[in-house]
This record gives sequence, structure tokens and C-alpha cells, in this order.
Amino acid sequence: MLTADLVVKVAGSTGAEVFTFESGATLTQVVSAINLVSDATSVEAADNGGVLELRSTGYGSASIVDTEVLEEGLGGGF
Repeated sequence: MLTADLVVKVAGSTGAEVFTFESGATLTQVVSAINLVSDATSVEAADNGGVLELRSTGYGSASIVDTEVLEEGLGGGF
């Protein structure tokens, strides 16, 4: 569960999306939001034993995953 508000950009080989999550958002909610736009970003998310795992749906040089925390509330640890 997120302990602070979070704005994060997730980018893959086909595009990028900015996500805004409020404090208290669960890992399941984060995974679902990222997967809703995986066709646009080429990035899939998974819950790997309670840890957020991001992976590219591309292959070879097209397999890119990039994240950038744009804003995080006090006490966050993303």
C-alpha cells in the first residue's frame, strides 16, 4: 500500500503514460492501472510476491521499460 500520494510516469517502446495514485492505493490497483494502458506503452505490470514488477511486451531492442517519479508525498518510498 502506498504511504503517500504518487505521480509516476511509465514508458515503454510505444509510448508513455502518467499515473496518479493517492495514499492508500494498493499494489493491485497500481498493477491494474498500468495494465489498462499496456497496449499504448508496451509495459505490463505484475504483483511478484508483493513487489511491483514491470516488464516490456516488446522484444530485442524494442524492449524498454522506464519509470520516473514526478511527484511523491512526504514519507513516500516508491
